[in-house]
Amino acid sequence: MGTTEIFTQSDRQRFDSGELDVCQQLLGCHYIEEDEQHRFSVWAPSAQTVHLVGDFNSWDDTATPMQQQGGIYSCQVSGVKNGCNYKYLVTGADGVRRYKADPYALYSEVWPDTASRVWDITHYAWQDSIYMRKRGRRPGREDAVNIYQMHPGSWRRHDDGTAYTYRDLAQELPGYLKQMGFTHVLFMPICEHPHDGSLGYRVAGLFAPLSQLGTPQELMYLIDMLHREGIGALLDFPGAALAEGQHTLVRFDGTDLYEQPPQSGQPPLLDLQKPQVQSYLLSAACFWLRTYHLDGLCLDGTSHQSPGDTGFVRRLAAAARSIYPRALLIARGGEGDPALTLPQEEGGVGFDMVLHGDYPGEMAAYVQMDHLFRRDYHDKPVLPIDQRGDNTFLLGYPYSQVMGGRHSMIEGCFGDYWQKFATLRALYGLLYAQPGKKLLFMGDEFAQFVEWDTDGSLDWFLHEYDSHAGMSRYIARLGRILTKYRALYEDDRGDGGCSWLQRDDRDNSVLVFMRNSRPWRGRVQHIVCAVNFTPVVRYHYTVGLPGKGVLREILSSDDARYGGSGVKNAKEIAVRGESYAGFAASAEITLPPLGAAFFEYVPASRLSGTGRAKN
Repeated sequence: MGTTEIFTQSDRQRFDSGELDVCQQLLGCHYIEEDEQHRFSVWAPSAQTVHLVGDFNSWDDTATPMQQQGGIYSCQVSGVKNGCNYKYLVTGADGVRRYKADPYALYSEVWPDTASRVWDITHYAWQDSIYMRKRGRRPGREDAVNIYQMHPGSWRRHDDGTAYTYRDLAQELPGYLKQMGFTHVLFMPICEHPHDGSLGYRVAGLFAPLSQLGTPQELMYLIDMLHREGIGALLDFPGAALAEGQHTLVRFDGTDLYEQPPQSGQPPLLDLQKPQVQSYLLSAACFWLRTYHLDGLCLDGTSHQSPGDTGFVRRLAAAARSIYPRALLIARGGEGDPALTLPQEEGGVGFDMVLHGDYPGEMAAYVQMDHLFRRDYHDKPVLPIDQRGDNTFLLGYPYSQVMGGRHSMIEGCFGDYWQKFATLRALYGLLYAQPGKKLLFMGDEFAQFVEWDTDGSLDWFLHEYDSHAGMSRYIARLGRILTKYRALYEDDRGDGGCSWLQRDDRDNSVLVFMRNSRPWRGRVQHIVCAVNFTPVVRYHYTVGLPGKGVLREILSSDDARYGGSGVKNAKEIAVRGESYAGFAASAEITLPPLGAAFFEYVPASRLSGTGRAKN
């Protein structure tokens, strides 16, 4: 059959201009109901010949030749059953015969087997209609965003060492994330990839979920269950590097069809200067949003664009918005470009936030040093607040911070056992208080001591120890505080969302700042955040404030419930009309050792005669 029956003229024009976002509806394997046959179609413009081989023709190399028109090879086959394995035998422009998996396959064999599988993904009855109606009532950048980054294959393991499947995860993950106060889960790449140490960032195909963990429908069930608990599902989308191997996209038709010309020592990279490759990537991103009800994407590979060329990523962002206007779009890289998170109607690219690449390393280096010398590096915790600028940043500690010899988060902190835990609680307190959306990698929420083992499981037995159980309770409390107080999330980029109360106390390694909400019913909410990076209790520490009122402590990281020594403030502290450091009023607070304390500041104008805040 001819490609005119696959691509309309408009489709072909959009495919060849990098604008087609439904390639998988036209290419790949599809059941043609009126013909009662399956159609297979693949783009291989420089191939000499292409044959379809699979279970249905006993893998006979010559039984099913495919016809070519306009660079697209196609055929229709009867008797193909759901679950059949197949590949394309491509004789390339270089004369080499290669057995290739389908770039548009919806499901694949379990590695190390590499065939594509015929799979009907239409039969799943979603139960998340209430969640889908509610989501997206406000832009993601104005929401509380607290992301749990996870590698599904090493979160938990069964007693026999096998990884949890999508269905296993569906039974435990949603409730756990809700209990811990996370708003979203960010899955590390689960597009089909070899088990090659790339963690999914070198893909074999962009439309099939990792078959090692289950079927497409089982992944849908996992996302469905997350939605029922109110947890958003995000995908770290691997749009840059390709897996190597005979079955992959590399040298697909005997030329560098999908990839850039080879570079010594570098993995093959998708060539985003080719419009048809842009259509492939664009279609894959949109497919995951449409088919799997994802709430957003973290887009890897934006740094591989030509300098100054944002045309493709703008199209990708626009296409995602056309499917789900409030999709959470996270850019990996490019934090110095304020246009990334500007809306497209204002001339920007249209992402919601940028993952800050320097933040985790800088802060980890700060807490690794002896607290006696932190005064000389006071700028490390200060600068991220000073430099928030025009971008909305996603701040936190991703997987890259706990592998490759960098230590775990807890092991990297300076000091003895108690100091390590106290320091990490202070570090997390600063993270949740400062402007920016939040991200933690799995295991960090209970202070896993060893580096991440990609082939093992998190050390869940650590919850049996008070320090680790306390850290878990602390992170859950931080998550609940974040979502409760608008001041901590509404304005993460503007000057009004955060103001310094004490910036330059490097001698004591203390930072104090106030987060401010946007006005609501004429009132602004204020949260004062104080962090002490020395092991000394700071009694009667004076803080300047805009006016008289009260401070009410809502969190002390040194609370005994979290493994601390129990240093806390009185429930209510008077803010007196005594000026201090340029402020009209002041209060004396107690700062816990190596700790963080959060207070709600209620101005006198909001206090009733009883001292309670007016509603």
